[in-house]
Amino acid sequence: NPGVEEPQHVVRTLPPSLAEGVAWLRSQQQETGRWADVEQTAVRDTTEALAALGIFGSDPGLELGANWLTGIEPESTDYLARRLEALALAGSPVTTAVVDLFARQNPDGGWGSTGSYQSSSTDTSLALKALVRAGQQQNSAALQAATYLSEHQNDDGGWGGSETFSMVQPSAHSLVALNPYENYPQILASLERGKSFLLAKQNTDGGFGNSPSTIYDSSSALLALGEVGASAVSTRKAVTYL
Repeated sequence: NPGVEEPQHVVRTLPPSLAEGVAWLRSQQQETGRWADVEQTAVRDTTEALAALGIFGSDPGLELGANWLTGIEPESTDYLARRLEALALAGSPVTTAVVDLFARQNPDGGWGSTGSYQSSSTDTSLALKALVRAGQQQNSAALQAATYLSEHQNDDGGWGGSETFSMVQPSAHSLVALNPYENYPQILASLERGKSFLLAKQNTDGGFGNSPSTIYDSSSALLALGEVGASAVSTRKAVTYL
């Protein structure tokens, strides 16, 4: 991201340790309950941290982080969707957040950056993924969003910020969002094409990326491929890369 400098680090020579990774992430939580690389990314960083740490059991920091998220009013669809998903995973009340997100849905079934923007696959995938986590999978508006994503899949099988340029992250989010609808023939076909696109983005080093492999692309792809049941050969290579 422009203006965000990668922190200095020493390449690790010891075997990977989940326990040390969890401990590091917990240590980055601020007194207010949030996580933030920089001020502008606090919502994104807090939701990602809560989602990751929630896998490893209860922790006082999770409730503190959820409380911080409850007290903010995100302006963008991206942040509103991420907040809803994190609160749902934390078991916090989500009724208001669900209503707010549905209120921003466009007539075509998708979401844009805000309520006044045209729909995009990027924002729609994040919104639908969050609504599914919040138990809204069979809501008619959620089904309409799933149809939007399926119909706006690019010819190469991926999804992107624009409808003509597929990228790893929006494709990974779209696969996770659509996977609960695999019983619908049209969506099942989209899932298969999307999985093929994502697998084609795996590089020789085992990682994923739009060009060279990156940690975030590889993590997003690995989570998505796990959801849609990709072969263990591909996922093992990605795990080794990470």
